[in-house]
Amino acid sequence: MSTSQPRNYLEIAAALEKRMEGEDFRLLSSYISLFVAGRYEVALLLRLLTLAPRESGILEEAILQIAAFNRADARKCLSLLFEMVDKRFVLNQIDHPAAVVRASAVERIGTVGGEEVIIAVLEKLRDTADEVKIEAISVLGRKRVSAGIEPLTEIMLSSKSSIEVRRTVLAAIGNYSDVPTLQLLIQFSESSESAIRMSAFQSLGRRKDQSTGLLITAAWLNSLSNRTISEAESQVIRTAVASVRGEQVLTALRAALRTANPSVAREVAILLAVLGDGSAFPALLEAAAESEHSGPVIEALVR
Repeated sequence: MSTSQPRNYLEIAAALEKRMEGEDFRLLSSYISLFVAGRYEVALLLRLLTLAPRESGILEEAILQIAAFNRADARKCLSLLFEMVDKRFVLNQIDHPAAVVRASAVERIGTVGGEEVIIAVLEKLRDTADEVKIEAISVLGRKRVSAGIEPLTEIMLSSKSSIEVRRTVLAAIGNYSDVPTLQLLIQFSESSESAIRMSAFQSLGRRKDQSTGLLITAAWLNSLSNRTISEAESQVIRTAVASVRGEQVLTALRAALRTANPSVAREVAILLAVLGDGSAFPALLEAAAESEHSGPVIEALVR
């Protein structure tokens, strides 16, 4: 949007506050495009627009204008606007022709409660636009909606789902604490796609119990044995394992040091060093002395 603004902006705003005739609101609507989204001036202009008579359709006209902005500006403007109107008006926008409006509406109604809201958000999981799906998925995850687990699982298993949508699902189900979502995360921690594996491990790392830690460790060791893992992915996994660290996890890692696979031994040794637990270092020294693959272990010790 243009960064310019009319010199008589304050006069326009003051006049519109006093005169609420339809033509004034239409003039105000046309001025929205002259302001940079996120500025205080935009917030005031939008506030004034909400005072227009609902039956006039002027607010809807303004939304159509805003939807034509570049995506970032449109989302900022719509976010401001939807904070100023009632829930019913926002709910009416979730089927708007413009995806950016639908996405903004879902984001906003996700901040309020009610069964009606949950039903509306669940329906948006079938939206044709990824932008809308992503907002719906995020809302369900934040609210930990149990009715969302099955459709979220279906999205993850669908070959039609984009990687961005699937990564959002994995982030969302990381908020749940039930067994089915844990199993789903473990399943996708062994995905053939690195980005999906990393998202799964990030969500697993948010579960702090030791049983999850052992599952994460086992899934990671299995991945190490079956594929080459990038340093970026290794960092994500180390963080996940470190977040659920405990004696059981350390014991499993020490045992894995004696693997016949040098690359696995190296990664395990590095993780133990990163964890910085004093009890891990004797095991590291012992492995360095006994293992024919002592090089990676020594490398971890001097990090």
